[in-house]
Amino acid sequence: MNLWLRFWLLLALAMLACALLGACTVIDKDVPPPADWPALAIHVHKVKGGELIKECWPAESLFMQLNGALPSGCAWINFARNRCDVYLPSYVDHDGYALNHELEHCHGYDHYGDSTMHDAWAAWKQKH
Repeated sequence: MNLWLRFWLLLALAMLACALLGACTVIDKDVPPPADWPALAIHVHKVKGGELIKECWPAESLFMQLNGALPSGCAWINFARNRCDVYLPSYVDHDGYALNHELEHCHGYDHYGDSTMHDAWAAWKQKH
């Protein structure tokens, strides 16, 4: 097979993979949050790039970390303090998609195919 043809084929496959992986970061509105999800105090932090990576890198999946993806924001939930801390880059429009996405996590919504929020709340209730 021609070298250029291989290159373009691999590039097309890589772009398809990126598009499909992006779908994994969409909130699943078809699965509601737990009925007894607490009303958490929400604190939004606008931070610079280095601090965003420090705060949000642990929230990235291992796959995304290994592929060099940088976080675009995250939400950390602390049931003990009844608090949800949202971290977003300081250059993002905080009325836009990124903020709404993280706020939905604060309200108990998960990504498609994920149950992190549901599992965390169930584990917290069982422990306490």
